[in-house]
Amino acid sequence: MDMHFIAASTDMKTNAWANVEAVAGDREIATIDALGASLGALPESAQRVRELITRFEICHFKREKHYRNIRESIAKLRPAVEVDKIGGDHPRNGAHATGRGRTGWEYVAALESWLARSSPRPGRDRPIPIGLMPVVERRVRAWLADRSDTKERLVRMLLARLRWDWASIERNRSTFALEGIEYQIATTDICHYTFPRNVERVVQAIGKLEPVERFEGCGTYCKRIEFSCASKYSELCEWLTEGTGRGVPDLGPREPIRVWLVACMAKTLKANVKLREPLPDLSPWT
Repeated sequence: MDMHFIAASTDMKTNAWANVEAVAGDREIATIDALGASLGALPESAQRVRELITRFEICHFKREKHYRNIRESIAKLRPAVEVDKIGGDHPRNGAHATGRGRTGWEYVAALESWLARSSPRPGRDRPIPIGLMPVVERRVRAWLADRSDTKERLVRMLLARLRWDWASIERNRSTFALEGIEYQIATTDICHYTFPRNVERVVQAIGKLEPVERFEGCGTYCKRIEFSCASKYSELCEWLTEGTGRGVPDLGPREPIRVWLVACMAKTLKANVKLREPLPDLSPWT
């Protein structure tokens, strides 16, 4: 995965397929895009629903909830959740983050402290003795062990990744292809279903200057996730072909704008877990 692809995933307005690893010339995407273009000027509410679909990630720990929100949004033709608030508890928002974001921020603070070579007490200049440091900070310092220029650069890169600071990731990567520890850093995030284990393993890898074995980074999935996505894909395809059997979701009347949104979601599921079953023929709607 190229770093520019990862960075693009944060800009939904310029790349509606940013969360899909699609090959150039994908005919299904071309057909879906042609259908979208034939709709003319779209209501802002429909554009926001499309943005929700672009934010969907199969490896996200809230994957099932996000899918339900997208289905409801398509049925209503307006977002069922506030799009701009998604990711509001991410560690990039500082110490006020909650849940996983708060845990992520603790790792950010520990890595910053290691880079600063000390851990100052609030309002004081002298560092905290190792035994009195917060648990996460003690672990991080033990895992990173002796410092080096390479370790410091990789820690800065990991900090940038945890904050979604793409420009800093680019500045701190090597001049070679993204691989090894750098690739694992680039695919580490607090929203992945393996958090916080992934962050801990990557910090340990930096300490040893050796990549992690059998690493599951962003975009990975297990058999359970693949089966779940395949089932959802089949249901959406049934809806697109005007199926009426059990399991076909109630997504509202079949009209071009909904067909387009459902096709976008179906293609997203298909591409994320590399399903082979083709999308239904959309030509009647284009």
